[in-house]
Amino acid sequence: MSNVVPEAATAVSKPAVVLTEFRLLSAPAVDTPRLLAWATQMYRYGNKTEREVVIRVFVEGFKLTEKCVKDLLNKKVPWNVDENNSVVFDYAAAEM
Repeated sequence: MSNVVPEAATAVSKPAVVLTEFRLLSAPAVDTPRLLAWATQMYRYGNKTEREVVIRVFVEGFKLTEKCVKDLLNKKVPWNVDENNSVVFDYAAAEM
């Protein structure tokens, strides 16, 4: 009995994940990094209605999918602030 496993049986192909960079821009009246930090806290500690409002702000205001917003608010997607005070993150294009 041989311990050699046929190569075809060990090879697992996974579809490539394409990441897209997103930038949520700030404006004079809206500091997006602070808005996202506030929204993260509201999503974590708020009631159901408050969480729904926070999600809607980002879905309608920034045209993100609900899944993307939830991933941002649950800190599953890391984000940074660039020199223009914009929130920058990478997200799988297939999930958008």
